[in-house]
Amino acid sequence: MDVDNNDLVAIHDCARSFLPEDLLKELITEAKTHGSCSPYIETSLYSKTSQKLLKDNLVEIQTPQIFEYEILEKAYLINVEDEMISHDTTQQVSKRLNIESKVILGSDLNLKITYKEDLETIKLKLEEYGNK
Repeated sequence: MDVDNNDLVAIHDCARSFLPEDLLKELITEAKTHGSCSPYIETSLYSKTSQKLLKDNLVEIQTPQIFEYEILEKAYLINVEDEMISHDTTQQVSKRLNIESKVILGSDLNLKITYKEDLETIKLKLEEYGNK
């Protein structure tokens, strides 16, 4: 396969079936400029220790996460010798190569459908989206 170092590679979770086209186009544009780009959404996290819902400065990285081939290759080649130290590719690239990926606001339509309840959630979001 003939791949140039600056070709883009998109890593996408197939459980995110409703990726808006405009988000994908913006991710590609930003990745061409910055070498990588990933979408995020604001989120919250329940702390068992404090028994509180934490909301400040927490984000969830979505997919697709887009990288120049050379960046991705280096992150994975370094990983061959060690275990993965990250939960997603954006974090792996950041930790292994000390590269901060460009992040842009994602979409609540780009929801990961993992559980049966997620189907109801995405159905409501699609109805809201259709009514705009």
